[in-house]
Amino acid sequence: RKAAYRLGKAGYYLGLVFQMVDDCLDYSGDESKTRKTLYTDLEQGILTYPLIYTINKRPELKKHFDSHMSEEAKKELIDAVKELGGVEATRAQAEQYYDICKTWINRALPKQDKSLLLNILDGVYYRDN
Repeated sequence: RKAAYRLGKAGYYLGLVFQMVDDCLDYSGDESKTRKTLYTDLEQGILTYPLIYTINKRPELKKHFDSHMSEEAKKELIDAVKELGGVEATRAQAEQYYDICKTWINRALPKQDKSLLLNILDGVYYRDN
């Protein structure tokens, strides 16, 4: 019972780490490595952590964000995310979730059984593609 609960918590945080790293890569990834176009979430009107962080720093930017924004508005938002540290803040939050996930994995499984999950967690957190 306890192990299932702990693994559930680990899975929750693993999902957060995955999504936040993916959000970082959407702004700072190398398209040849990620094999996806940068800024697709922004262009689809999807609000992600780097942009939320940026808008919290400069609330006046919110008026530019919608699913039909101009190229000029997109550029202003992308530049603001980069200038105001949206990617770095997202990475820092992902690192906190990485640490929490690792703790839940360590609590859930005996030493010999947790290496696979810890490797998956590392692969998710340290991926650049």
